[in-house]
Amino acid sequence: GDAEEYGGTGMMIEYVASRDIGAGEEVTLKYGYQWEAAWKDHVAKWTPVPNSEGYMNAKKFNDAESEKAVRTVEEQVAQPYPSNVVTACYVEWWRDYNEFEDIGEDGASDNTEEIHFEWDGEDGDELVLGFYSVRPCLVLERTEGGGDKNDRDLYTVQILNRPRQHEESKVEAFEKVIASKVPRKAIIFVDQLYSTDHYLEGAFRHTMVMPGWPLEWKDRLQEAY
Repeated sequence: GDAEEYGGTGMMIEYVASRDIGAGEEVTLKYGYQWEAAWKDHVAKWTPVPNSEGYMNAKKFNDAESEKAVRTVEEQVAQPYPSNVVTACYVEWWRDYNEFEDIGEDGASDNTEEIHFEWDGEDGDELVLGFYSVRPCLVLERTEGGGDKNDRDLYTVQILNRPRQHEESKVEAFEKVIASKVPRKAIIFVDQLYSTDHYLEGAFRHTMVMPGWPLEWKDRLQEAY
């Protein structure tokens, strides 16, 4: 499930309905009166951040750009994408550690190692889209008409590391890893780190209280003291 795919989760609570839930009914969770008062105060005082009129998160930006060619890094000099999104690619690459014989003890190489490979991310006609295979990338070249009838353009990209990249697929500082023949459907836009709403200065923060915990859930209360 999601917890396994995303590497775990925090506390989870399962709710069991004590009666049938009718059509149109909604199950809500109350965070406490202090939270509600703080939220109302936040809404009353909130004002948009400067230059937010044209903001579009990555999900909406993908919808708007899905039928368009992706601009290369050279094209982006004159026509940049918004600063809150970056290009990312569904690319699987794993390093062969035996390939580099000149790597010293400090994990560095005297020369930049340039590694080229062809994209292979399809299982039959299905694109393999895995959470751990998407990573930031730089679009270096676009070959128009090089793909099939459903995805005509092919791209050459340089893959980068995502946060907490797996060691065996991590691009080292002395490596430049380039994938060719990447289809448009394997390139997306993702939110730049720390650019989404909950990282804004003045974003709403308040403790959520869940009153009425059953005594059976507090069987470790005495152990804590």
